Amino acid sequence: MEFFYKNFVNSNKSSQSSTSSQMKRIRICSFLVLFTVLAAHAQVKVDAELRPRFEFRHGFQSLFPDNADPSAFVSQRTRLNAGYKNEYLNFYLSVQDIRVWEMSHN
Repeated sequence: MEFFYKNFVNSNKSSQSSTSSQMKRIRICSFLVLFTVLAAHAQVKVDAELRPRFEFRHGFQSLFPDNADPSAFVSQRTRLNAGYKNEYLNFYLSVQDIRVWEMSHN
């Protein structure tokens, strides 16, 4: 009798996990279908920018002291933009990060 009980419990657990994975698949498929329908009636735009900029500072708009070293560095601006537009909603999001790559001191 104990053998049948263990097999029943194990089969019940495996059916619960397969039901759970089936529910996850159904949710993912439903989300994809819903997103596709919404995107068909709306405009979705995603783009990115990467702008490095080199600077060499040695007496710009002022006299530079004779004993001072010039400064040279590269700064970078990275921007990620996303927009969503339909007849009822216009949404725009922009995320930006600015960093300095390297500073050289002579």
